Amino acid sequence: METIQNEIMKNEKLHDKFEFRDILPEEGEQTAEIERICFPPNEACSRKMMLERVAKAPEMFLVAVDRNTGKIAGFLNGLATSETRFRDEFFIDADLYEPDGKHIMLLGLDVLPEYRGQGLATELMRRYLQREQEKERCQVTLTCLEGKIKMYEKMGFRNKGISDSVWGGEQWYDMSCRLDDEEGSGVQMTKTFNVSGACNPRLHYMVNLEPRLYEIKKMIDAGKYFTINRARQYGKTTILRALSDYLRKEYSVLSLDFQRLSAADLSDEAAFVNGLAREVGRKISFMEGVPAGIKEAMKELEEKRSYPPKMAEIFDCFTQWCMRTEKPLVLLVDEVDTATNNQVFLDFLAQLRAGFLDRDEIPTFQSVILASVYDIRNVQRKLRPDEEHRENSPWNIAADFLVDMSFSAGEIGGMLKEYEKDYHTEMDVIRVAHLLYDYTSGYPYLVSRLCYFMDERLPGTDAFPDRKSAWTKRGVLAAVKMLLDENNPLFDSLTHKLIQFPELETVILKLLFQGQTIAYDPDDVAVRNARMFGFVKVENSTVQIANRIFETRLYNRFLLNAMEQDNEIYAEGVRQKNQFVINGYLNVKLILEKFVETFDYLYGDRAETFIEDEGRRFFMLFLKPIINGVGNCYVEPQTRNRERMDLVIDYNAQQYICELKIWHGNAYNERGEEQLSSYLDYFHLKKGYMLSFNFNKKKKIGVQEIRLGDKTLVEAVV
Repeated sequence: METIQNEIMKNEKLHDKFEFRDILPEEGEQTAEIERICFPPNEACSRKMMLERVAKAPEMFLVAVDRNTGKIAGFLNGLATSETRFRDEFFIDADLYEPDGKHIMLLGLDVLPEYRGQGLATELMRRYLQREQEKERCQVTLTCLEGKIKMYEKMGFRNKGISDSVWGGEQWYDMSCRLDDEEGSGVQMTKTFNVSGACNPRLHYMVNLEPRLYEIKKMIDAGKYFTINRARQYGKTTILRALSDYLRKEYSVLSLDFQRLSAADLSDEAAFVNGLAREVGRKISFMEGVPAGIKEAMKELEEKRSYPPKMAEIFDCFTQWCMRTEKPLVLLVDEVDTATNNQVFLDFLAQLRAGFLDRDEIPTFQSVILASVYDIRNVQRKLRPDEEHRENSPWNIAADFLVDMSFSAGEIGGMLKEYEKDYHTEMDVIRVAHLLYDYTSGYPYLVSRLCYFMDERLPGTDAFPDRKSAWTKRGVLAAVKMLLDENNPLFDSLTHKLIQFPELETVILKLLFQGQTIAYDPDDVAVRNARMFGFVKVENSTVQIANRIFETRLYNRFLLNAMEQDNEIYAEGVRQKNQFVINGYLNVKLILEKFVETFDYLYGDRAETFIEDEGRRFFMLFLKPIINGVGNCYVEPQTRNRERMDLVIDYNAQQYICELKIWHGNAYNERGEEQLSSYLDYFHLKKGYMLSFNFNKKKKIGVQEIRLGDKTLVEAVV
């Protein structure tokens, strides 16, 4: 039997032709017309039915939009419900939609005639099932005519026999597909590299989380309360989802997401209790082993309007739950940043703290785990910085969370080996894994995004005709450029933080351009915030930019701002740029020659302190318009100091190494040559470049080539 995986491998270019997304409100008329074209009058849903469905359940649609025309080529739609059997009323009554329902009744798979025969229907179904499985749906059911049974079987559905449906006066067959593996024969999903939402090991290529889960469970076994505070898109939600499954044999797990609380829910204590009870009640409906009466108590708190419910009342319910449960109760709360600016959240934390302190006498949660960007132990300071008691955080009971959430090169390699079993690209797994790590320092989203580009976006292009050509060093560099050129929520968040916290810019500029060594001081608010938001990391007690991707993105931001583009040397780079690229290769020697001439002309009479502080930044300003649009540059952190830094230029899938240094005599220069030679070995290069800023009045400016062993070094002096 041909699986969805085989189908998608035949049609792997579909994502280039179509955009797959939720429906837009204004597209209801298009779907009604497509339904009319695709089905005979007795089978088609009416325009009224379709428009009502779009209005009431737009998230239950998946449309494929032709990228050339912007029009819908096909779509799939259904309704979620708690019911398990298909009935014709689902076609005509959109009010039967239950957003939290675990079962899906599919109501139509429509592809316009001119788009058929290329696998679009199969791709729509694959993506739809994958999306709904991520939402933890259990089963998808549809009805079809006898002639379509084999088509749906190929998509992973089972024939359940003649249906009760009499829609259109036809005989229909019920087809179902399990998404929860209960029958052991659910649909076989093609795994992808996930770049949005939590990862699911059944759906996505992932690193092995087992070692992290083991370490976290040890903290839970010890009764610790703690926060997983990491920067945005660092895998916090994924680890909480995986942890929930990991703990179920020994613990009852109540997993909440504070994103589901509205601003109104956070407005005061009563509203918060109503909203929290609502969310707890929603989760309880899918949990096993909840003591009798708890669900009813939560429902009462949710609906209590006669007098305002108090925070203590819902914690009394938690106490009763913890007292009567067979397994210890663990509380997981994701996205707590949503609530941290509200007094009711502090009151919530205070209740958790009180329970923790009284746990020897009154039953309470075995463990509480909060996930956030901010360190919740400092939330009092963040909320009310002017109050005298700001250091008295209600979360000062929290244990340190020391589990490394970054991916190692070995873990990335393990994920790529799993991918290689599926696609047989013959990639050098170890080399590609190390390249991915070198650019990302294991930042989970960045790793997944680069892999996504190499898996889905590069293959089929002129430069990378297939997956084999994409999973190479050249492919990694191309993926890096695609990532640096895009806007995404992570980069938008970083930009917002730079605007929101201006002191961050001072720290980052010192690291990027002045080569200053910044010792980590936990009391330095700017450095602490830069670390919390993911801009920097701390290694060997010094502060470094978190990874090459962020560094390059930050260089681009600062070098391409309007003020810098008005700089004379940037303008010279723009004016001279066309002469430096020959047959797609960068002529770095010529760039150095022209920079020496330009720098000497513009700044040759400036003071030594000016050159030392600004010289390296000016070279990067001169270089940026030359490589912009095709290449990028970054500095290797281990070479960054006030005396020297090694600049790595990525241009058109080629790499060039240029050491920027302050001249301190011939002996120091010779050591620099040897260091650069060793660094070239790391990059497997035979040619390197040096730019020295020499303050000796008798210096001889210019460019020369020297041989050092099997290497050629091009040295420029200004």
